[in-house]
Amino acid sequence: MLSLALPLLLGTAAAPPPPSDADARCLAVFAYLAGTVTDPAGKQSAVTGVAFFVGKLKGVNENVGIEATLRRVYTSDANVVNADRARCIAELTAMGSELSAAGKSITANP
Repeated sequence: MLSLALPLLLGTAAAPPPPSDADARCLAVFAYLAGTVTDPAGKQSAVTGVAFFVGKLKGVNENVGIEATLRRVYTSDANVVNADRARCIAELTAMGSELSAAGKSITANP
């Protein structure tokens, strides 16, 4: 009986989902900022954004090609880039706030 169920349990590996375009565009925004921002605090924030969105993409599919993903979503349309920038900064800021709150809670109540 187990031998009949084994193929169902193991199955064939499903193809990994494609990278999220929204996350890929955020990676592109922060990669651009990391390469162009000159003040240290801004550069550090941009690098943090790169790490966060690479982590999101790799968390969904560890084999995702970062260069191919960036090439797929690249645009020089300033309107798109500015809209993405606002959305991506808001997402990164929200995650930072959540992490900060968690840290404070854990410190106060170990």
